[in-house]
Amino acid sequence: MELNGTKLMGARKMNPNSLANLRLGAIARNQGKVRCHLSISPESKEWLGATGDRSRRLDELIWKVLKGELVGVRKVEELELRVKD
Repeated sequence: MELNGTKLMGARKMNPNSLANLRLGAIARNQGKVRCHLSISPESKEWLGATGDRSRRLDELIWKVLKGELVGVRKVEELELRVKD
């Protein structure tokens, strides 16, 4: 095969296992999480990014709030009622 007088290699061959491996990788990356975009203050972004994993840090923060470790339990119960409504 030639293009403008330059010899090109033949068509690339695809290993039949390549697609299977790609699918397995996509399944492994799906950890039951949902991707969303949020607008946060620059200070929050800096604090969340301090560990390098903003998503994990935000998840930990929310779990602590829901378990009542960061606010009074009464406030958590009120929040749960608002969420249910």
